[in-house]
Amino acid sequence: MSVILLSSILIRIVAGLFSLEAMRRLKDWRIGLLALMAGLMALRQTLTLLSKPVEFSLDFAGHYNELPGLAVSVLMLVSIVYLYRLISDRDSANEALAAREAQLQLVTDTLPVLLSYIDRDLVVRYANERHMEWFGTPVAQMVGKTIREVIGDDPVFMECEPHMRRALAGEIAEYEVEEPFPDGITRLLHIRYLPDRRADGEVCGFLTLVEDITEKRRTEAHLSHSQRMQAVG
Repeated sequence: MSVILLSSILIRIVAGLFSLEAMRRLKDWRIGLLALMAGLMALRQTLTLLSKPVEFSLDFAGHYNELPGLAVSVLMLVSIVYLYRLISDRDSANEALAAREAQLQLVTDTLPVLLSYIDRDLVVRYANERHMEWFGTPVAQMVGKTIREVIGDDPVFMECEPHMRRALAGEIAEYEVEEPFPDGITRLLHIRYLPDRRADGEVCGFLTLVEDITEKRRTEAHLSHSQRMQAVG
């Protein structure tokens, strides 16, 4: 019984057991395949070991042909440990990213404005929950659809499309429009399109901010009227 062959078998058994534990914790089938591979290789070497006379020797002479198998066993164990760390770090990063996205979603959903992101094809890629509150449109029915599909071929789209094209050309576009709400009240909205530029300067989309300025304009008109009355009086 060669100490080289025995060491190789033990290392492969350890690699297989570690792979099974890693698969259980990470729930990744790829590590399960590695566990199967390590187990089959260990079984093969065990059968090779059993086919020889049972005698243990620390003498390496005559067993140098088994060194490549030992090297493969060590590399397998190192590779499995590295893959485990890689997948574990990836999962940790994904969890951290999901937590940050949830925090950002919470912040944007509490803003008193409509917030959305539109790409170059005028497809909605993001929208906050304020859309549901204002217009009764679920966000899930907006994301992935074009603006035309979301708001329809009505005068509102015909009015906003030129401003969107300006934003895609790299300009900050702003305008005001009166929009009827589901409650029957027509409100004055201030709409702003902010271009999203890549590092190379190319515009890949724009951020949309829609603010209800009905009360603001009403207050401004009231103050203006009061000032004129005071000037006359």
